[in-house]
Amino acid sequence: MPDWMPLWGTTVLIALGTSLLTSIVAGRYLSPLLEVRNRRFQAKMLAREKFQENMLDTLSAGMHLRAVPVAPAASDTVRTALLAEAARWSAQVDETTKYLTDHAVQLLVAYRGSRLPELAVRYSGTARAAWISDRSKDRKLQSGAQPSAGPFLDGTRTATDRTGDAGACEHVKTGRTNWF
Repeated sequence: MPDWMPLWGTTVLIALGTSLLTSIVAGRYLSPLLEVRNRRFQAKMLAREKFQENMLDTLSAGMHLRAVPVAPAASDTVRTALLAEAARWSAQVDETTKYLTDHAVQLLVAYRGSRLPELAVRYSGTARAAWISDRSKDRKLQSGAQPSAGPFLDGTRTATDRTGDAGACEHVKTGRTNWF
């Protein structure tokens, strides 16, 4: 180092050069990697959030359909309003189960492990299959609108145990459904 520069000046120049080099390397190489990681994390969290939102909307609309029957003794105005609400809730279940089924593959990335993604994908397919089946509305709601299990969510019994329909589907643990 030059004789005219004090010892602390050399230390400052070395620190300045090191911080400049670190900033260049971090900005050039590490920032893009962190941005990609951040986008993946946000996509994963968004997929989880959308799945949970649609699952809860499905359960909520199903419970509303079960809890608010259209009474024959109600006035025409009330009956019309209740039928309109029931149609809206049915459309909501239809839309949410479509979304769950169409976007079920995203759940494989959104959840870690092997059991939870499989369970979420199975729930999505089973909820949609139960909703579009040719069962009566009461039977659909009986199998799908229970807050304790949802449509076959516990995975320990067969669909026959829950619905009483011997041909509804094979054992839920196998994951092979035969709805139609």
